[in-house]
Amino acid sequence: PLATSASGLFASSRAPRAVLGVGASCTEEEVKAAYRELAKQLHPDVNQGCQREEASRQFQELQVAYRSLLDELKNPYRGHGAA
Repeated sequence: PLATSASGLFASSRAPRAVLGVGASCTEEEVKAAYRELAKQLHPDVNQGCQREEASRQFQELQVAYRSLLDELKNPYRGHGAA
């Protein structure tokens, strides 16, 4: 289920790691590899007909999860009270 956040981006109720199918101790390289593989499958241009709308929704969810997880990996203390 996607919802529009205050920033206008789609937000998922699923955890970014669950969307990408990576573990808690994943590396940036593993995240990028998982994203590329799923993006190939879910890109709306690859899916036709009635599957295209669902693929588009899932692709947007994937993009948000990817950005969120990469940001978390690059800035592990952001949002945890660190200055």
